[in-house]
Amino acid sequence: MSSPFLGVFWSGRSDEGLLQPVADALRADIRGPICEGGMIPPVSLAVLGYDRKETLDAATFCLAEGIPYVHVGAGDVRVSDHADERRRWMITMGASLVFTHSISGATRCTNLLCACGRSETVVRWSGPTNLDGVDLSDPMGGEKAGLCLQRDYGKKIEDWDGLMRGAIGNLPMTEDGQALVKDGERWPFKTDDLVLYNPPGDLSRMTEDLERIHAIGEGGIVATPNGDPGSERIKEFFYERALTWTVQEMHRAQFLARLIGCTRFFSNSSCVEYEARRLLKPSQIVQIGKRNERFDPPDWREPGEASRFIAESIRKWMKGRFDAGR
Repeated sequence: MSSPFLGVFWSGRSDEGLLQPVADALRADIRGPICEGGMIPPVSLAVLGYDRKETLDAATFCLAEGIPYVHVGAGDVRVSDHADERRRWMITMGASLVFTHSISGATRCTNLLCACGRSETVVRWSGPTNLDGVDLSDPMGGEKAGLCLQRDYGKKIEDWDGLMRGAIGNLPMTEDGQALVKDGERWPFKTDDLVLYNPPGDLSRMTEDLERIHAIGEGGIVATPNGDPGSERIKEFFYERALTWTVQEMHRAQFLARLIGCTRFFSNSSCVEYEARRLLKPSQIVQIGKRNERFDPPDWREPGEASRFIAESIRKWMKGRFDAGR
């Protein structure tokens, strides 16, 4: 029998950022070919994550083709009245190996699978991978900026020139990059707040949410939403207010750099319960809507340990399954 062929599947920017550390840990822990990305070729085992429609489609494909799969990020919520969570439970029900972010989520998944006659499924608490694979001392990942916008603190700083020489001299910038000082009267937009707003389950509430962000926010960066129906409306709302907000596509390291440096974070994303509560003060977080009230608080491992635990558990599971088939 040939070596098992492992595939790690993701369906969007967010899933890629959360599953890439798992793919990297698998590559370090497992001998044999590994593929990753948005397609599932014929594999011996597929690794899927979270709750997107494309992930449910991938799980359905695996079941139809007789391919066992792993579900990462299962059991996050206490109730399942949202479409995302119904998909998440459906993905879990067909999985052979399940990993959860919280200990209570592991209990919840075990109870569900036993009730469905799937008691052979292995359920493990892994903790979240949200901060794995990112050096928080260098969240830009070695990339250089071409433009830095620096707040002017005016008379609060006596040696302003000395401060600027020290700060700008150490900025991760390109050789021809510019550092501009923001003086509130002359600079037409602000850059302090960060927004990550995804289309809610009830789109009729979206305009109210966006108007609230614009009313109490002071301006800054808007991370592009997740691509669900309604995402274009969100981008158009902020495009129309371009003197206050800048819509920006960011990879995971860039987003975390923005998050760490922001004054306030406005979001209805699960990022509120994960990255934001680890990296920001409660006073900096402005939760929009009630979408995150469903989430259990995650039980964290040390940085990097969640991905390594998942990789090691998958290796042991594959060894038991495929050795038995030889």
